[in-house]
Amino acid sequence: MIVLSATRFKYLLLTLLFIYLPNVEAQVNDYSLSGLLQKSFNYHHSLKYSASLQAAAEQDVQIAKWQYFPTLNISTNQIKSSTDANYIKGNNVTVASLSQPLWAGGSIDANLERSRAELQIHKSNTVIAKQDLAINIISIYTNWYSSYLKKKALLKSKNAYTILQEKIKR
Repeated sequence: MIVLSATRFKYLLLTLLFIYLPNVEAQVNDYSLSGLLQKSFNYHHSLKYSASLQAAAEQDVQIAKWQYFPTLNISTNQIKSSTDANYIKGNNVTVASLSQPLWAGGSIDANLERSRAELQIHKSNTVIAKQDLAINIISIYTNWYSSYLKKKALLKSKNAYTILQEKIKR
């Protein structure tokens, strides 16, 4: 006996539906199941929102990596006294400096790890949103396809009924 977790069951269900559900005559707009899924993955607002959160988390990781490098600081100060020989050219002094803490207490590493963890969370949320959307679309598509097949069967039986009824009248 095989026991599947809920996540694996969803993956198996999605795979089986992709393989075994036939594509109904797709028009130019591609209303097949795979076409509908692709359109929803490209245009649905929840996936766009998840993707933007994921991109922001990727930027946070890059920012956290840059914390390991020195910080450039440039400032301009105006001095009052011009009697010093070093300041003969003017009253403005421009100072450029690099600064980096000698010891941050592990906060730089912790910030990087936090950023990476948040990125993983947002990637997982994107996958979950995609799966939920796919399940909803597949459910709606199977309901529609079932109705389509019922209608087709009813029309076929109606045609058979009218043919038999005409034979009885003769």
